[in-house]
Amino acid sequence: MNQEYYWHLTNKVLNGHASAAERAELEQWLNRAEENRQLYEQYRSLWQATEPEEPLIDFNADKHWQELRAIVTEPEKRNVVKLYDSKWWLKVAATLALVAIAIYGMTTWMFSAPKTIYVAAAQHERKIIILPDSSRVSLNHGSSLQYPEQFDGDERLVQLTGEAFFEVQRNVHKPFRIKTASSLTEVLGTSFLVRSYTEEKADRVSVATGKVKFSSLQNIATSVLLTPGRTGTLDIQQDKITAEVVRDPNFKAWHDKVLTFEHSQLKDILDILTRCYDTEFTVSTPAILSCRFTGTFDHASLEDILRVLEVSLEVSFTKQGGRYSVQGKGC
Repeated sequence: MNQEYYWHLTNKVLNGHASAAERAELEQWLNRAEENRQLYEQYRSLWQATEPEEPLIDFNADKHWQELRAIVTEPEKRNVVKLYDSKWWLKVAATLALVAIAIYGMTTWMFSAPKTIYVAAAQHERKIIILPDSSRVSLNHGSSLQYPEQFDGDERLVQLTGEAFFEVQRNVHKPFRIKTASSLTEVLGTSFLVRSYTEEKADRVSVATGKVKFSSLQNIATSVLLTPGRTGTLDIQQDKITAEVVRDPNFKAWHDKVLTFEHSQLKDILDILTRCYDTEFTVSTPAILSCRFTGTFDHASLEDILRVLEVSLEVSFTKQGGRYSVQGKGC
């Protein structure tokens, strides 16, 4: 398990800054093993015991040390020290001891916790990531992935923002999990696409090979089991998952560079080209968007695809900076 992530989640819960989904996720981790709950209870007790009743800045350590030193070095004055003073110092000593233990424990944990690696693909950029277990991730533009330097414990957990295609090495003893802001995807070994952009209102998982469990973070019971050729869509607002046959043959075209069009409208073709080649199109004549095309492109350049469309549909593409202008008479 990713201890660093769960301790961070614990701190958010104890400080009252965790969302409902994060509280549910922590509770799931606590129920996973008795050891997890014991560690949590020890940390919570320590956190409550060391929480100051008054602001720490009001405690003058130098002043009180001098008073304590005077008591220890002047025996003749010890008889006049009142009982409440000694109780106060016992409380201070106990608090300082707990703080010292907490600092030592947290420092030891921080330095022993696995390092978190963060990879981001900027616009007009895609990246290939090889994970510690040799699983392969193709990261689409405008996306990011976080994962530990080593997959310790009983799971392989990564966090995704955006879109990525995963080819996961099989390990029946250590499931592979992808966490987004709204969903959790779990596999043992398979290949599939996960799409979760913050500006969109839905998370999607489409399976190429193997089986994938797709769940909502708000309610883990809201889940579906997806098989090859099926896609799951999580409506984030309604917290509802639907599963259906993958209708778009180009759902992973940006990854494998194979595009298939079967009597497809130019409007849909341009949308797919925008997604796969990270470009934009402006159309001067809306009528041409209903023109249809059938064909397959295998690792073709964008320029080659546009030349074929120009001949087939009697349209023209003019490059203007980082976008293309499309003209034609219509079909």
